[in-house]
Amino acid sequence: MNAYSRSVISRRQFLSQAATVLGGLAVSACAPAGSKPESVSTVASPTPLPALKINVMWRGPSNPVNKDGELYKVLVKRTGVAYDGFGLPPGPDYTQKVNTVMASGQPPDLMWINDQLAYIKYAKQGAFWDLDEFLKQKSDLPQISSYLPAAYDTLRVDGKLYAIPSYRVYRGFPVHVRADWLDKLNLKMPTTIDELWQVAEAFATKDPDGNGKKDTYGLMWWQNLSGLDQIMSGFGIVSSWEVDKPGHIIPASVTGKYKNMLAWLRKGIEAGIFDPDSVIMKRDDVETVKATAGKAGIFYTGLGGQTLNTLTKNTSTAKLMPLPPILTPEGKYAYTIPFLWIGMWVISKAIKSKEDVSRILRFVDFASSPEGADLMDYGVPGDFDIRPDGTKVVNEKGKADGASALWLIPPPDKYLYVTQERATGHPELAEAQRRLVDSIESVINPDPILFSFPGPVELQKGSALATKRNEVFSKIIAGQLPVVAFDDWVNEWRKNGGDEIIEERSKSYSENVR
Repeated sequence: MNAYSRSVISRRQFLSQAATVLGGLAVSACAPAGSKPESVSTVASPTPLPALKINVMWRGPSNPVNKDGELYKVLVKRTGVAYDGFGLPPGPDYTQKVNTVMASGQPPDLMWINDQLAYIKYAKQGAFWDLDEFLKQKSDLPQISSYLPAAYDTLRVDGKLYAIPSYRVYRGFPVHVRADWLDKLNLKMPTTIDELWQVAEAFATKDPDGNGKKDTYGLMWWQNLSGLDQIMSGFGIVSSWEVDKPGHIIPASVTGKYKNMLAWLRKGIEAGIFDPDSVIMKRDDVETVKATAGKAGIFYTGLGGQTLNTLTKNTSTAKLMPLPPILTPEGKYAYTIPFLWIGMWVISKAIKSKEDVSRILRFVDFASSPEGADLMDYGVPGDFDIRPDGTKVVNEKGKADGASALWLIPPPDKYLYVTQERATGHPELAEAQRRLVDSIESVINPDPILFSFPGPVELQKGSALATKRNEVFSKIIAGQLPVVAFDDWVNEWRKNGGDEIIEERSKSYSENVR
């Protein structure tokens, strides 16, 4: 039996639901136009209960929770929940931490997970609360009960819902280019994979920083091919899985497109154009070390403005611009929705009563309301400064107070990246993100994986097969294996469970899409 059981959603229904969010409207709005979301009043009661103390684990930012700060006291008063916990940096280390705390038998009360297979594994073990009955209380949970239905559908395990999606339809354009280097070398923003190579080559060989040394790279990413978001489309890779025939899907990673990309990355490293450390680097090595030191021409960074603020301390003339999605080999502009969430929030069975589960969910609901998200992001008056354009920016008091320490679920907003970039003090980056957001609405495409779910073979073998894939791909790029080793890996993957995984996913896909 498939690990998931859910109501069927057609591709047309999905696109209709997603368009509602991308159109800037509230999803399944529960309040009349002009009214405020009913997100705070549900927390209060005639006889307030003592604050519920919970432990929380989430993925970054790692700002500490300041329990002596004014913001924390306001949040406890507003939500009736006294939270403690810690954030961890993104990447493989976070998933390992999830596995470690689950194995300890003492998981956090509220925890963020971003590994789908780990979520299914622990849900099947009975580690989390089934949230279905709680979400029926829509008046108590106006925000999270109104999320895109498909987002919840993709999180059902054996028909039950154990998580609240850390909900996002749109993820922005995180790969950036040193625009000042483009200007200095009289180059244009690349739009094709060939143009990207030419720009990267110039960044690596023509001394764009003017220090007389060959110490810059045109492109860098980090381990497991992470941070190549807008570049893969140049090879025709526009989704993690693709339809190879009606009702049937295969992973893009077993196609010739992927082989071509691996060969291209290897060629760039051999030519000294791409950073060879990309095979082993972690995200922070790219964003907060090499990029800010002025060593990277094209690179991933969550918020360009944050990186630029550090970069300009060393190079005052530095400029960044987000890279538009590279055109496919057919010359098409493509943007794929990879997931309807970037992770999920679960409540562990360490919480013993339904009333406490309800209180935690109301806490999450408040945090995901516009009012709650604003409070958690920017703090109380005095924690932030307001720029002339009306943008709030957390100041030093706010950082000490714990503003942005716990980031739960932002309200659905297609311009989320735009707002965040503006807060970094770089309106030019915000407007560039806005233009890119507006440009993709007519070409948005859901990843087929949204309509298929892992079966027994993938749950059993998927993680090990993915580890082997990453190892082989890294060695090919680094020159430790020939490019033809890709074909050997595909054959091995198929024999060791890959073909069964394809059929599991395809069966689920054919049942759930129409």
